[in-house]
Amino acid sequence: MIGRMRWANTWAIVRREYLERVRSRWFAVMTVLIPAFMFGSMLLPMLMSERSGTERRVIAISDATGVLADSIAAALISGAATYTVEFRDVADDELARELVRLQAYDALVMIPADVFTGGRAEYFVRGTPRFREIRRVERVLDGQIRSMRLWRAGLGPEEIERVLSRVALNPVIVGTDGGEQSARSALTGTALMAMMMYFTLILYGAWTLRGVLRDKTSRVVEILVSTVSPTSLMFGKILGIGAVGLTQIGIWISALIAVGRIAPVSPVGQYVTALSGPAIPAFVTFYVTGYLLFAALYAGIGAICSNEDDAQQLQLPVMLLIMVPIFLLGTAISEPDRPLIVALSFVPFFSPVLMLLRILTGSASWTEFAISVTGIVATTGLAAWLSGRLFRVGILMTGKRPTLREIWRWMREA
Repeated sequence: MIGRMRWANTWAIVRREYLERVRSRWFAVMTVLIPAFMFGSMLLPMLMSERSGTERRVIAISDATGVLADSIAAALISGAATYTVEFRDVADDELARELVRLQAYDALVMIPADVFTGGRAEYFVRGTPRFREIRRVERVLDGQIRSMRLWRAGLGPEEIERVLSRVALNPVIVGTDGGEQSARSALTGTALMAMMMYFTLILYGAWTLRGVLRDKTSRVVEILVSTVSPTSLMFGKILGIGAVGLTQIGIWISALIAVGRIAPVSPVGQYVTALSGPAIPAFVTFYVTGYLLFAALYAGIGAICSNEDDAQQLQLPVMLLIMVPIFLLGTAISEPDRPLIVALSFVPFFSPVLMLLRILTGSASWTEFAISVTGIVATTGLAAWLSGRLFRVGILMTGKRPTLREIWRWMREA
């Protein structure tokens, strides 16, 4: 009867936390803003890149060979109408620097007479160098000089084009069912799911901390603990806010699947197709277990703190635990079998992101998945037990920040 009564109290807290947040305007706003921010962070660099290409740039070419300037100018302008190319005979580097400094040109390319036998061309630019432009000029120079070397060796135009033609590589992932997927879409989708895991753990963990801190500082907690036990209150908050997160993730996943079915050839549709199979079950499993682990830590921190300043300082170590896998994101996607990544994927605090990545890239077995989830569950139990002890004492403590000795005493006395 007591157990039933405690569960009923916990369920009341879960319902309160869930409905309070789901009914708020911020829930609807964040449900739209978070995926918009994630996709915007991918689209913005492309838009900025296109925007930067609309500015007209004047590039001067000084060609000491006398045979490369026209072909280089044509290649630079081709596909990039924003370039204006002028020809200028420049005797030395000092004059080239002065012309660029005086803004006669945005950039100046000097091609020495011995460029075919190992001489180095120079590129003078005003202000901060534009690496995209540098790479373009470098590719054009390299292609034209190679063509001229082959022409001097006796090859005709068709033979030169055939020799210099690039070989395109289209990576394709062959599934166990015989279907094919774009490797680029799979890698992009994997990175998106890892970032979504990161954002959700940070967001809902912080919500748990602030929910505890808000009730504590507003003294509402004194009323709550008069009717429910501190343990029921802690688990009610964790489960209620976790249910809010699961609802939000369910909306996102449903929207992605719907877009994937309506427009399968769109980038989103390709991501959804590439991440079919174990992706969604694995993500949901790691979200639930990872959230419970970090929410237990956040709840304990919220019970210790008396104000926002203390909370921001004490939650930093927990945030760093979530951020470590993000620092390793590039390596984990490109080299998921690296020993360091494999070892860290079994650490409960890193498993929600790193083991998820290894599952999505096909480098982890389901046995490893089960081991990592078991580790997260065991660590969550320990974290919940420790946080529960802190919660029972610290939830009613206000005023000064407790010392480590006082926190240890709370845990023993609880």
